[in-house]
Amino acid sequence: SYGKHQITPDGSHVVYLADPNTVGVVEIFSVPINGGTAVKLNSELATGLSIRSFAISPDGKTVVYRVDQDQMNTFAVYSVPVTGGNAVKLTPDAPADSQINFLANFIPISPDSQYVFYELVSTNTFQAYALFSVPILGGTPVQLNPKLVEGGSIGNFGVSLNSQRVIYSASQEKANVSEIYSVPI
Repeated sequence: SYGKHQITPDGSHVVYLADPNTVGVVEIFSVPINGGTAVKLNSELATGLSIRSFAISPDGKTVVYRVDQDQMNTFAVYSVPVTGGNAVKLTPDAPADSQINFLANFIPISPDSQYVFYELVSTNTFQAYALFSVPILGGTPVQLNPKLVEGGSIGNFGVSLNSQRVIYSASQEKANVSEIYSVPI
């Protein structure tokens, strides 16, 4: 076991990372907190890939997890019911000069458990240039910010408690001048 585990907000399940089948191939599991059979939540992983992090939605119904894709430090994100089922890929393949990124390995989910957020980061400058929301059960990602000025980047972001708006900092209009923006989720 990798010691990474969380209890769902309703206290019904424990979600954890482990490599019970192949040493070093980390997968994600859920088990009822009162005991029972553990259920593997991820679909089969390609050779050399592992689960890197996960988050449980605030309503406790959905687990969102991050997997290494084909290239080092390029990630894909999936969602799956906490009790098991079909995993749905939430993130598209990143453009050739970009990678999908999350701040500090944290997968942000809106307070109403409806949206997941990710950034596209330039592999040349390692700066975020696009912020996206995507429905937690799957759907089309929506870019939340307009195209940035040359040399612009996105900083931190957060979601309002009513899950209606995303607030983010960015040097969006002028390089190296960070301002705060608010957009519908």
